[in-house]
Amino acid sequence: MTTIRYNATSYMGTVAFVVVCYTVAFLQPVVAQVGLNCTGGDDCDEKIPCPPGSELDKITGKCVCNPDHCMPTPQCRYTSKFIIKHNATRSPGDCCDIYECVMPTEVNCTGVVCPENNIFCPPDSLSLPRRHIEGECCSTPGGCECLPAPCPLPECKEGYKEKVIKPGTNKPGSCCPVYECQPHEAKRNTCIHDGREVASGEKWKRGKCMECTCTEGEVQCTNSVKCPPLPDDCRMTDLSPEDKCCPHCISYDEAVTEPNSPEGCK
Repeated sequence: MTTIRYNATSYMGTVAFVVVCYTVAFLQPVVAQVGLNCTGGDDCDEKIPCPPGSELDKITGKCVCNPDHCMPTPQCRYTSKFIIKHNATRSPGDCCDIYECVMPTEVNCTGVVCPENNIFCPPDSLSLPRRHIEGECCSTPGGCECLPAPCPLPECKEGYKEKVIKPGTNKPGSCCPVYECQPHEAKRNTCIHDGREVASGEKWKRGKCMECTCTEGEVQCTNSVKCPPLPDDCRMTDLSPEDKCCPHCISYDEAVTEPNSPEGCK
């Protein structure tokens, strides 16, 4: 700390006053202004030094702190980080915090057993890598994050459309909206086929064998091919190959001969 003594002369004699200059870490030399209360007929200089970080208030004639006069937070190099070495009182002469760049101390991790990552993420999310904090022996769990893939839409049957019943929050556990298939509400007695609206009574083909009809808002599909009746003793049917519309019998009941009946009769 450096003390500078100024002498001011007035008609009443010589008046001595002391201005104290402060040195602050990381601050460049600053030519500041300090206020001095002058009374009577004293002649005062308008430009009188103030402590660093403060300026002269033109109304009160006193020094007040101004944060704009403080140096910004230092940019520490390499692996060092800044700490606040002194918290300022925000009064003239002590307006600015004092920072210092320090190197991190080495941590002895011998014998330290780190806990396992027991975080289980919901099906709509994935687990993030663990984070390592400088100065700590064990890493910390990275948490969960929603899957990057788009949310799937439900497959609704003819005449129904997906509707959101619970919106998603983009947070694990509720990343995607919850859908429900509900009847289409476009117009009364209409149906939806291949994304378009069809009127009641309209018919269309579904594949080679099925014919669908819109009946007052409901889609009804039936086999459009008239199939021959199956034998009474048919036990099992099959539709293969796929281009066949009618089932054919692949297994029959075995013949049962009753007592006292002609041979070969059932």
